This record gives sequence, C-alpha cells and structure tokens, in this order.
Amino acid sequence: MILIAGMVLTLVVWQVVRQHESSKSRVEFELLLHHITDAIQDRLKANEQVLRGAVGLFSANTQVGRDVTRAEFKAFVAALRLNERYPGIQGVGFSRLITPAQLADHLLAIRADGFPEYALRPPGERRHYSSIVYLEPFDWRNQRAFGYDMYSEPVRQRAMERAWKSGAAALSGRVILLQETDKDVQPGILMYLPVLPLRDYADRRRATSGRTHRLGVFAATDEGHDVQSA
Repeated sequence: MILIAGMVLTLVVWQVVRQHESSKSRVEFELLLHHITDAIQDRLKANEQVLRGAVGLFSANTQVGRDVTRAEFKAFVAALRLNERYPGIQGVGFSRLITPAQLADHLLAIRADGFPEYALRPPGERRHYSSIVYLEPFDWRNQRAFGYDMYSEPVRQRAMERAWKSGAAALSGRVILLQETDKDVQPGILMYLPVLPLRDYADRRRATSGRTHRLGVFAATDEGHDVQSA
C-alpha cells in the first residue's frame, strides 16, 4: 500500500513537472517566434526604405526632365553601404518596361553605354519586355542578372504587377536568384517598388492597364543569409 501510494505520488509529481516544463517550453517558443517575426518585419521595413530612397532619386530627376545615369545610381547604392547596414541584400536594381516598338532603340542605347554584347534574356518575342538595366553593386554575381527580363517569369511578374497596381512595395514568392551559382544554391526573394511619375491612383490604373511606360526599383535578398542574420 505504501509502495503503491509512493508510486502514485511520484507519477503525479512527474506529470506536474512535465506540464511545467512543457508550459515553459511553449512560452519560450512563443517568445522566440515573436522575436523572429519582429526581426523579419524590421528587415523588410528597412529594405523598403532603401527602395523608397531609390524611387526618390528617379522621381527628382523626372521632375527636371532627365533620367538617372548609371554613374548616379552606382553612387547612390554605394552610399547605402549595403554590406554594413543591410546584410542580406544582394543588390538594388532598376528594371525598365519595354514595348516591342521600343526594343531596338533600347538595345542600341545600352550597347552604346559601354555594353556592346548586351541583350535581353531570355530571348524570344513577347508582348511586353522588362530589363534589369541597373544593378548595384555591379560585381560578377550581379552581372549575371544584367539584362534579365523579370516580367517573363511568372513569380516575379505577379509581384511586379501587384506593385504597379497598388503603388506600394510588393514581395515576390521564393525564387532562385540569377546571382546564384551551382554551389550552395539558396532561394531568395525580391521586393519591388514602382517608379511612377503619376499624380493619383486613377492615373496609375490607366498606366498599368495601358502598359506603356512603367519603371520599378527592386531589392534582391538572399533568403538563407537573411534568416541566419535575423
């Protein structure tokens, strides 16, 4: 009887301890989850501010009737000190929408800018083209994405459309960035923000439905690096 009572008491104590440990673990897990969520949200807000700065650069130049040069965009991104202040961002870029009628002149302009082998990728005829014309830092990894038509790829296209139609920042789904090599390939995400020198939402709607002249800036983020550093 004493043995049985002792065993029952031991079992009760063990269950109480286990429930306490389970409750403690659950609280610790929830705190960790909140910490990670807050870190990701802070990182996304910081990335969006980078893009809003780039939009301001293009908008200011539009107001005086000129375009941002490659050298100006390079200087702007260099001043951000991405590696130091925004770890995880592989690059900040500018993509231009191109109609079939504009394609020949676009190719000539970029080739005359010092890139005689420049071509849009992937090749082929499409109703609409886009091209990554600026991407900084313009190192060997980011050069792999130079001239890429992001609008030709469904995941990127959906995010670009959301950004253009809403006028707000939009995230893509997980993609394999063109900057990745054959080793240690990690998925990434892209954040888009439109550059639209338009006065109001109605004008934006007309521009996006007409698909005439749309521009956008984007940030490419290495997802693996981003999670590790959060």
